[in-house]
Amino acid sequence: PSPALEGYRNKCEFTAGTDVLTGQPMFGFTVGSIRERVKDGDEKLGEIGSGCANVADPSLCTHVPRVAIEVAERMTAFMRSTSLKHKCYDRIIGEGVFRQVMVRNSQSTKEALVVVQIKS
Repeated sequence: PSPALEGYRNKCEFTAGTDVLTGQPMFGFTVGSIRERVKDGDEKLGEIGSGCANVADPSLCTHVPRVAIEVAERMTAFMRSTSLKHKCYDRIIGEGVFRQVMVRNSQSTKEALVVVQIKS
């Protein structure tokens, strides 16, 4: 086992969605699922943007390395700064641009790989 207790993950995937606390678009960890929201009778489903994932801030998770959090924060800032009508991909209506960002990092080489997934 690794002696590291914080920042030990070498791969993190952040979904583009709606921040559960602020309602703003952001890259974070998925909270719940759209399928659960349909089952629970969410009245907002069907509205534009309602098929976007609900996400939570990854900076509160101690196992996520600082470099991955910085990438998620910068991608969130970039996504919010765009003039796009549908920023986060909506799985119900099939519109939106940003889907996911994956960060893979190496503690030994101090290198990071960032993959941004968009709808083309």
